[in-house]
Amino acid sequence: MSLPNETYQQRITDLSTEKKQAENKQSLLAWTRFSIAIIIGFSIYFLFHSSWFYITGTLVILLAIFLRLLALSSSNNEKLRNLENLLLINKKELEILDGNYYNEPHGKTVPLNEHPYAEDLDIFGRASLYQYINRTTSEQG
Repeated sequence: MSLPNETYQQRITDLSTEKKQAENKQSLLAWTRFSIAIIIGFSIYFLFHSSWFYITGTLVILLAIFLRLLALSSSNNEKLRNLENLLLINKKELEILDGNYYNEPHGKTVPLNEHPYAEDLDIFGRASLYQYINRTTSEQG
């Protein structure tokens, strides 16, 4: 059984590798879209005096390829954003394992019940239990 910090380090390594692959794919998709746009321009130029059937057929095919590449690029962008968020989460967990959790939300906005010992329990505030264990990002969390 591995330690949590080893698990987070391994996860960061895996996510960084996957992110690099997604960035390379994004670059390839961008250059391919650029090439298709150039080919569309040349096709219009060279087929201008040809039959409208050839021009229309060629443009429809090239535009379909261009739109498919655009959809793939959009999907890859979403994957990149997700990988960046996962990397951030894993790096944050490593910091918390090292005891650096003071930058996390402190929960002072959460109303305390009127109990005489509520402030003594260090549930909310700086260096509190809330700051140490809270990992939620949604309102319901």
